[in-house]
Amino acid sequence: MFQVTFAPGESFPWHFHPGPIWGVIVSGTLTEDEGCGTALNVYPAGSAFSETPGRVHRVFNYGTEPVVINFAAVLPPCYANYNNAIFVDGPRCEGTSGRSHLEEIPPCVSGGASATSKTKPVAAVPSSQPESGTRTQEQRVTTQKTGEQRAVSDIKKTTLSAPVEATGEKS
Repeated sequence: MFQVTFAPGESFPWHFHPGPIWGVIVSGTLTEDEGCGTALNVYPAGSAFSETPGRVHRVFNYGTEPVVINFAAVLPPCYANYNNAIFVDGPRCEGTSGRSHLEEIPPCVSGGASATSKTKPVAAVPSSQPESGTRTQEQRVTTQKTGEQRAVSDIKKTTLSAPVEATGEKS
């Protein structure tokens, strides 16, 4: 399990997860965009959600308080040393019934996920070993209110040593 905090006005770019994830919104309200003309998904504090592998989306904190999310993720073994989010250049809408989803998860290869003509993901590489031409955790997020950019790695991510219950109450 791990916890992620998004400051007010922050967004996280188009990405997918190579394995399933489950999340609970501890505080704040998270807004998710799957692209493809679908309605935005809005998750207030206390909401739970899950994501299937390969579902392309982006998220925003349009609120005035931080969004705190507790996550559990299952990663394929070959992705174990990589970031949980693999960045792509936008949604995949063709032939997906209105939901942005990769046709296949890129296979694991030395150096991370390989890019194919169908999926075009940006390779996932260990944050300690960035390769030329790839985006890793140093991908930038934009704070909407000020236009200020900061590294994704600056987003607070905490590994939780024990299960955490989401009460929906603000502390």
